[in-house]
Amino acid sequence: MINFGGRPSVDKELKETLEVHIAGYSGNLYDEIIEVEFLKKIRNEIKFNSLEELKNQIDKDYVFIKNLL
Repeated sequence: MINFGGRPSVDKELKETLEVHIAGYSGNLYDEIIEVEFLKKIRNEIKFNSLEELKNQIDKDYVFIKNLL
């Protein structure tokens, strides 16, 4: 799962970032070169009222992605 844009729920500066989350992977890929592919946009950026709401939405996003693949 990829997030591109600001992180309004956790970062007040709203600077754009690119974050890639690999389900089930727990290693360290910093400073490594990887290839990712955009398949489908899931949703627009949302500012959640709490980190718990954000975590719940991320869980729903992972379920959506599993069903997509």
